[in-house]
Amino acid sequence: IIFTGHSLGGAIAALATLWLLYLSRTATAIKLHKLRFVCVTFGMPFVGEVKLSKLAQSQGWDDHFVHVVCRHDIVPRMLLAPLKSTSQRWRVFSSQGK
Repeated sequence: IIFTGHSLGGAIAALATLWLLYLSRTATAIKLHKLRFVCVTFGMPFVGEVKLSKLAQSQGWDDHFVHVVCRHDIVPRMLLAPLKSTSQRWRVFSSQGK
């Protein structure tokens, strides 16, 4: 099963993939363990924190994910930037549209 998404849709795809990977390890009644899950995202904002990343790595789930990011896309980095720097960039974009 391949999950894919762009921007916020990528974040939802990643969370859905993590959820099914978790269920495939814990649920014996559902035959999810026979399926392979892959997630491909484009311009996805960060999901979770360091603990979630380390959990995924420890379970061997990190090889189920491919994230594609354009160098100039601000969405994947938006949560890392100080609010002042992103608000300045939005003013530039909005003034160009006038």
